[in-house]
Amino acid sequence: MWVCNDYDPRGYDASIRLVQDSNLDGHLLDFNLVCGSQRFGDSSAFRAYAGNNYSYTFAVGSQGTCSVWLYDRTAGGSWSSPSVTR
Repeated sequence: MWVCNDYDPRGYDASIRLVQDSNLDGHLLDFNLVCGSQRFGDSSAFRAYAGNNYSYTFAVGSQGTCSVWLYDRTAGGSWSSPSVTR
């Protein structure tokens, strides 16, 4: 599994690919964008299945240095992407 953060003309793109044997198969996951002390949520949590790609564009314009956080709402836990500056 990789949590990615990339540029988008409207803001920042979050994405994840769950490998076929992922232990997150069927879990409820949630993207958030963290930019310093500001936090932006996505439209809602999503049920993820192994072998699939998921993405969300945070259309927030330029917010400086940001990272994407992925929260596991089923079992707890979180992962972050490297930061990007826009």
